[in-house]
Amino acid sequence: MGSITKIKGIDLPYCDLWLGGFPCQDISCAGKMKGFDLSSSTRSSLGWEMIRLLREVKEKPKYVIFENVANITSKAFKDTLELFKQDLIDLGYKLYDEVLNAVDYGIPQTRKRYFLIAILDGASNFKFPDKIGCKKIFQDYLETNVDERYFLTNNKYRRCNNKILFNKKNRDDIVYEIDEEKYLKGVCCGKDKKCKFAQSSRVFSPKGYAPTLTANNTGDNCKIVVEGD
Repeated sequence: MGSITKIKGIDLPYCDLWLGGFPCQDISCAGKMKGFDLSSSTRSSLGWEMIRLLREVKEKPKYVIFENVANITSKAFKDTLELFKQDLIDLGYKLYDEVLNAVDYGIPQTRKRYFLIAILDGASNFKFPDKIGCKKIFQDYLETNVDERYFLTNNKYRRCNNKILFNKKNRDDIVYEIDEEKYLKGVCCGKDKKCKFAQSSRVFSPKGYAPTLTANNTGDNCKIVVEGD
């Protein structure tokens, strides 16, 4: 084990399948979006090490799968992604790529991810699985008995401008603003008005689908409205 930059392709044994989920921090909307250009030296640029290894191995794998956040297909990174894909094509791979959402495959979570499937010499055709939808909601997976320490507020609230306002326990300066109509619709229904991170400030309804959890700022992440007495 160690840094991928220290590995030499010539030393790798043959394997039919490689999985390459290179870091998303510099591509994700939740990050600083520094990109993944070959010369950028960002964490996300480590994906190019996979290209280097594919050039160095004695025998290339038949299949390579890459996964990343959907934002890699955005205008900001489209040109770099095309260069990455062209390198795979030049290595003899036929490519299939698509953005998939977990909620389309039976998981009640809005989680979009980009998948790139590379097949050597077009040895076989590939088709992404058909969407099957989702019959569950977020609430179906929430525990019913939750320790008090995980609750951010008590059941006291007030109404203001068609919004329901809760104060954080023992912190009057932190206010959670809830839109009751959005709560009933099962979408993002409120915000932590003091939180400075856009994604962390969001409050979600369990009557819809769970949000994508971010890898950073985990101490102040997903907030959920639950009904109580």
